[in-house]
Formats: sequence, structure tokens, C-alpha cells
Amino acid sequence: MSDQAPVDGAPSPPEPEPEPEPSPKPRSSRPTRSSFARLALLVGALGAATLILPRLPRERQVDFRFEDPASIIGVELAWTRENGDGEAVQGGSWHFAPGQAPRSLTTTVHLPNGHYAVDVTVERTGGRDDLRRVIELADTDHVTIPLR
Repeated sequence: MSDQAPVDGAPSPPEPEPEPEPSPKPRSSRPTRSSFARLALLVGALGAATLILPRLPRERQVDFRFEDPASIIGVELAWTRENGDGEAVQGGSWHFAPGQAPRSLTTTVHLPNGHYAVDVTVERTGGRDDLRRVIELADTDHVTIPLR
């Protein structure tokens, strides 16, 4: 500062001191807490997905292959969980004129992965057959079940 008085005799106002520039935050090589939180959330979501996705119902094509379809006049199906309470979770029924049944009956089920018992009643012109098949529905979208 200068000790000289201004020309008109009034004291000069002091010059403002420059404000210090904010120093940049030091960069850390360690991840921040929010990075850990994001990573933990991602790992948790992936873990939950691997537990939940196999338990969600999916649409699957199931082919029932019949021996001697000419004698079949009706088919009834009941799907139950193998280690469940025995209550049917899905079913179906088909009726045919004598000699008109297909060799293969294709149906769609909407079930999650797991072990299932399929109770099949095949009505024939000469009687009735009750069959039971235990199958595992896993990652496949198409299953063939032979019935003899």
C-alpha cells in the first residue's frame, strides 16, 4: 500500500485482498464409499436374480408321444410338484373321435424349474390307462415324454 494521499485529499480505500483460489480436492486412489455402495448393490442384485429367476414360471412346450394312437379317445393331464402337497398346479384334457388321436400331443405349460409328477389318464376304446411320469423341468424350453 502506498502512504500517499489522493489528489482531492480523501483517503483512498484499501485495495481488496485477492481471494485465495480453492485448492482442488486431492484425488485418492482408493474407491469412495459410494463406489462400494454401488458395487454392493450390484452384487446383491445379481445374487437375488440367481435365486429368484429359476423360481419364476416359464412357458415350455411339452410333447406327449403315444403308442397306438388309433385307440385313444381321450387324454387327461395333471401336473403336481413332486415334493408338494399333491395338489395339481396345471392340467389339461383332450377328446378325440376314434382313430383321430395324434401320435404326439403338444401342449404348453407355464411352470418354474423343479421336479414334477405328470399324471396321465389315457382313455382308449378298449379301456383306460393311468400313467405317472416324474420329470425335471430345468433350463430347457422343450420336453418330450413318451407314453406307452
